[in-house]
Amino acid sequence: MKIIKKITFFLLIICLVGCVEFFPTITPTTPTNSETILETNYLRDSENVTVTHNDYYYAFKPESYDTGIILLPDENIKPESYAMLMHQLADKGFATFILKNFQTNEKYNSDVIIKKYDNISNWYIGGHGESGPLIATYLEDNYWDYDGVFFLSSYSPIKLTKKGLKILSVYGENDLILNKNTYRENLPNFGNEYLERIIRGG
Repeated sequence: MKIIKKITFFLLIICLVGCVEFFPTITPTTPTNSETILETNYLRDSENVTVTHNDYYYAFKPESYDTGIILLPDENIKPESYAMLMHQLADKGFATFILKNFQTNEKYNSDVIIKKYDNISNWYIGGHGESGPLIATYLEDNYWDYDGVFFLSSYSPIKLTKKGLKILSVYGENDLILNKNTYRENLPNFGNEYLERIIRGG
């Protein structure tokens, strides 16, 4: 089982980093008409991915899957802006979810997704920008449901080293969201075995 989980995490890293590298930089700006059209296209079903949504999250599901990826958007960026990224990951065989909100109330957090999709055996959760610290704080008492956590242009304000979680950090070389000083100050919270991927020119 541990070998399978390691392989799953390795594949997740390849797919996640690959998709992010080709994904336009997400910044808290007013969307243009072309960006709105792009979001709309990726919020529709495709040949290999079914897209559904409710008041709490978007779901992107391939025909078969055993791994789920949950993303909490940066608080200054609308959830739909991540549709392309999550749709591409789903096209690679992962069930992906974009949370529309995140609060301590169960119906607003990822617990409701895990309970509904109980056929999924591997779960990964992550946050972008200012949402990374929220995810880290949430995992402090809820880590047992997850195999790993990823931070996109973000950091953890608390130590995650004793949770048994695989940790991935991805940010751009010219990142406009991540405060590099804050990132470096909190880097010890990832421990010694985290994986860091820097997107050159991104």
